[in-house]
Amino acid sequence: TGRPWTQPIGFVHSLFEVAANVMGRVSDPTNAEAIAAAIAATDMTTVVGKVAWSGAGLPPFAAKNVCKTPLVGGQWRKKAGGGFDLVIVENAGASEIPTAGKMEALA
Repeated sequence: TGRPWTQPIGFVHSLFEVAANVMGRVSDPTNAEAIAAAIAATDMTTVVGKVAWSGAGLPPFAAKNVCKTPLVGGQWRKKAGGGFDLVIVENAGASEIPTAGKMEALA
């Protein structure tokens, strides 16, 4: 399209990946309890990384409702021809995601 990408597009895409996976594991798509159970049992890899509501590393109040995904740090950089690109500059919490540059001063 020639247009810049939208930063949260990966997370939006992963919602559809999870939904397709969940609906593929339930026999009745109108059974809310079965869908909720399938969501709770989800353990899969999506475009944003592993999605599982296992509660691992979370406080008890959040264990059933939170799914952690890898997190990296980025910096918007002005492109030579105009516009901006997001460059991954920090990956200490998710070393499987490569960096593409070092943090640069803005001024």
